[in-house]
Amino acid sequence: MDACPDTPAYELVDQNGCSVCDCESDPSGAAWTTRRDYLRCVLDQVRVRRMAGDLGRKAARLALRAARNSTCGDDTLVRCCIAFPGQQAMCKIMVDSRCDEELLHTEAVDDLDAGSCLPNPCGAE
Repeated sequence: MDACPDTPAYELVDQNGCSVCDCESDPSGAAWTTRRDYLRCVLDQVRVRRMAGDLGRKAARLALRAARNSTCGDDTLVRCCIAFPGQQAMCKIMVDSRCDEELLHTEAVDDLDAGSCLPNPCGAE
């Protein structure tokens, strides 16, 4: 039984299906102090699981990539969906003030909530 059915893709989970290094809070339930602390949590979990043989190389790379391509641990970052005519929108992590149509020279920009850009949360245009 999955106690946390809405866990984001590529996040490492515990035996109940809940994120071990949740984007919103550290394992004690407190808000992350720094982005570095969040990334350290993910890296530590990957190392432990790889050494135990519970996580393959490809899954480990995906978990680390998703963590690096996330806003977790830094409240100044957002997921910014940037769309150019005729192309699928791409997700970029950036400071909130940079997620702006004029700065990015496009007419379609959408500022999303916290989380990871993997998989791409921006829908097709």
